[in-house]
Amino acid sequence: MKRLRKFNSLPSGDRLLLISTFVWLGLVRLGLWLLPFRTWRRLIASVSRTNHKPQEVGKTDQGKIVWAVNVAVEELTNSYLTYSLNEYKKSKEY
Repeated sequence: MKRLRKFNSLPSGDRLLLISTFVWLGLVRLGLWLLPFRTWRRLIASVSRTNHKPQEVGKTDQGKIVWAVNVAVEELTNSYLTYSLNEYKKSKEY
C-alpha cells in the first residue's frame, strides 16, 4: 500500500515514464526467455536500423530515465526473488 501511495504521489510524467520502463523491461525479459539469443539480437539490430530521428534528451531527462530504470529493476528483482523464495519454501513443505 505504501508503494501505491508513493506511486500516486509522483507527477504524471514520472508515473508514465515508470510504467513504460516496466513494460520495456518486461518485454526484454520475456523476449530473452522466449527467443534464442541469436534471433533476439537480429530483431534488436533490425529495429535499431530503422530511420528514427534522435530526440534531444536533457540532463534532467537522462536522470529521470536512470531513476525509472533503477526503480523498475529493483521492483522486478524483488518480486522475482520473493516468488522464487516462496516456491522454494513450498517445495520443501511437501
